[in-house]
Amino acid sequence: MSSFKDTIPYLSLDQLNDFKNVILQAIADKKGEETRVVWQVLNGHITIGNFHSDNYSDALDCLIQAASKSYSKDKNALAELQFSIEVIRVPVSEYDNWFKWNR
Repeated sequence: MSSFKDTIPYLSLDQLNDFKNVILQAIADKKGEETRVVWQVLNGHITIGNFHSDNYSDALDCLIQAASKSYSKDKNALAELQFSIEVIRVPVSEYDNWFKWNR
């Protein structure tokens, strides 16, 4: 199965312009959508979990559990303990996809 990137070199200039216009419209539509909050628990730049907008307390529990587990493993590596909860606003059409891989 090929990707759209494999097809691009074979498109005419008119086709490329049409493709660009379709993509720009799709981006504008996505940016115009209503958004919802996702609580994202991180350790540095590593995502530990994503939580629904009404589950902040679950995100907090996840952060506490992950930080406690990390601290108990190596108390000398405190620089590695950079846990946080970030707010991400995502388009409604993408919202459910943020939770598919949660543990």
